[in-house]
Amino acid sequence: MRKVLIVCLVLFLAGCGQEKTTADWIAQLRDTDAARRLEAVKELGKRETELEAVVPALAEALKDANGYIRRDAAVALGKLGPGASSAVSALRAAEKDKERSVRKAASDALEKIGAGAKAGAR
Repeated sequence: MRKVLIVCLVLFLAGCGQEKTTADWIAQLRDTDAARRLEAVKELGKRETELEAVVPALAEALKDANGYIRRDAAVALGKLGPGASSAVSALRAAEKDKERSVRKAASDALEKIGAGAKAGAR
């Protein structure tokens, strides 16, 4: 019983189970660990109700040194659809990225946002 209480106390004090806020995830984009930045990008891509904060943060992540993070930031922006229209110029720049996967993800995101080459030709 004593061990159970100690474990519960440790978990409680460690904040286990607390959900991170959007601001927490945005701050995590500046972490030195690429895996933590990637986790933040993926989580921010699910925050459809907080586009004013999320879209600029993901657009900035398109400039990350890590190609996986740049690619997933583009994917996340695409998932946000037309609500991510303020990231169009950053996505257009990402279409010129050195990594093919980033260029493809940026192009796909622009299509989903409604600003791709095909959308402009309509």
